[in-house]
Amino acid sequence: MTAKAIEVNETKVQLQLFKSIVDVNFWFRLVDLKKDVFKLDDKARPILAICQGRDHQAPTSIVECFKNECLNLQFCMIQGLLMNQNTLEDYADFDYRKYIKTQLEVYKEMLANNHWEKIEIGDFCNFFLVSYADLKKYKFHYTTGHILLTHGDLNLEFQRIDFTLLDYLNIDDAYSYMNDHGLQAVAVIANSFVRISKLNECSKETWKTAPDLDLEKISSLRCLLVGAGTLGCNVARCLLGWNIKCITFIDNGVVSPSNPVRQSLFVFDDCKNGGQYKAEVAAQRLKDIYPNVDCKGMVMSVPMPGHSIGDPASFKNDLAELMEVISLHDVIFLLTDSRESRWLPTLLGRLYNKIVISVAIGFDSFLVIRHGLREYNNSCYFCQDVIAPTNVNNTSLCLKSLQKRTLDQQCTVTRPGISMIASGTAVELLTSYVQSNLAKYRNALIDTSIGESVSNSTQDTLGTAYQQIRGFLSTYEFIKTSSPRFNECVACSEKIINEFKSDNIGFLERIFNNPGILEEISGISSLKKDLDQQELEISFSEASE
Repeated sequence: MTAKAIEVNETKVQLQLFKSIVDVNFWFRLVDLKKDVFKLDDKARPILAICQGRDHQAPTSIVECFKNECLNLQFCMIQGLLMNQNTLEDYADFDYRKYIKTQLEVYKEMLANNHWEKIEIGDFCNFFLVSYADLKKYKFHYTTGHILLTHGDLNLEFQRIDFTLLDYLNIDDAYSYMNDHGLQAVAVIANSFVRISKLNECSKETWKTAPDLDLEKISSLRCLLVGAGTLGCNVARCLLGWNIKCITFIDNGVVSPSNPVRQSLFVFDDCKNGGQYKAEVAAQRLKDIYPNVDCKGMVMSVPMPGHSIGDPASFKNDLAELMEVISLHDVIFLLTDSRESRWLPTLLGRLYNKIVISVAIGFDSFLVIRHGLREYNNSCYFCQDVIAPTNVNNTSLCLKSLQKRTLDQQCTVTRPGISMIASGTAVELLTSYVQSNLAKYRNALIDTSIGESVSNSTQDTLGTAYQQIRGFLSTYEFIKTSSPRFNECVACSEKIINEFKSDNIGFLERIFNNPGILEEISGISSLKKDLDQQELEISFSEASE
């Protein structure tokens, strides 16, 4: 290294070769602290390094940890300062001369006001580390400087290095890299590289834009996706963008040749040899995108009203498995293409008091609805229906099911962008709900002025968590509404819930064979009779006049 001399207050500053190593674990710790604690605060932070030296060799400092975090008592620890800059330009423009002058004045004052015998080595900043951490590319730029007091002179050494954590594919690569750069790899620890896979986590740097955003509350959610088709694939990708890592798919379908162009987690090879199961393929694709995701694909059927139960043992097993998986998750997304496949998950979501979000799409429109929890008297997907879900198409009521479907009815014919808009809206509605204080604002869902005040409040960083959002691509409009729970609802009413609690297997066997029983139990049949009677009376009255 070329030696230079810099005059600082008539004190000669000389450079000497002094090797430096920054332990990889230190950078991992800096990443965590930068995101969660330091954020945009670039003040100096005390750090510690191991100092090693051998006969006839230059001394080596190994930057190991932040002060007061972990001390390696087997070695001599020296104190230093970290000055991590917020931008690459700040790092490049760092004024080392000014820093040296400032540090020298500190030393002079310490020596003038203290007796030598009372001064400890920890009172001096023996080294400094100026760095810039690029958290998008995980590339680190840093300069180390060692300040040594020797017989009244201030000796200083610079060492400037750029490297990327993703370069460390394994322990051998790390040793090779450090040796090529003239560094001693004495502090490289193998388990540091196990954490490399975690670098793909999408950390939303919202320090200025949304400082009150609680990312941990969102990323810790356990999400169940009922349906691994077009909506399921898009919802999963959006959840991954929010760093939600616990995702489970439920689907018993296989990938067909028409799927990959619209269902974003599948490729053409997935439909060969009869097709692979969607749930399993979708889960594997998420792991390919982000290895640290906790994703599972469950190949199972969701019992549906109007559909044959088939093998009783298999039916009981599917029901028990569905009840268990719903109870273990925080959020249930209903993303299937029929009404009856949403019925049982809706009932169970109400039973276990889970956050349930249902997404439905048409040719150029969509609906996203957040089902009501027990403490909020909001409606579910079925609350605005006056007919039980069944495996029969009813064109007069615009109700489509799985029976007697033509080709255009077998495929969900929509404008391609609808599924992406609806999926993104559903996930963003979830994050708004989790972040917001609905206990205070749950009724302020329609009034525009109230909605704006909610959006601007510190407790609602992501805006208002609306209960229903209907989108129309033909006019590019969103309609935001809410509705109370229907007391005679065939899915979430107390009558249905209590009936299921009393005898779940017997109850389901009856309604699956005869879905009309749902209307009798919920009270819709009586409501229809009353309406028919009133209509008859009105007609009779008009005829008499």
